[in-house]
Amino acid sequence: MRILRDLIGKPVIDSSAKHIGEVLDVEFDEESGEVTTLIVGHSKRPGVLRKIKWLGGEEKAVRIPYSNVVAIEDMVLVEGRWVSRED
Repeated sequence: MRILRDLIGKPVIDSSAKHIGEVLDVEFDEESGEVTTLIVGHSKRPGVLRKIKWLGGEEKAVRIPYSNVVAIEDMVLVEGRWVSRED
């Protein structure tokens, strides 16, 4: 899918201009085919997924609702503040 190729690896910046990470994956609504969520974290090789640990242990990635995306150009700008820790 074009949207997947266009988003994977793009840097993600929050509304306070902080770098959150890169788009690691996306989730889709199975019925509509629309993107619902961005999976954002840090990857040593953008576009190559790695094991993701969620809140509860060490947070390596965050789920950002696609409704929070403000703009997509060379980077993805999202509303709100999000935290993602590097390895």
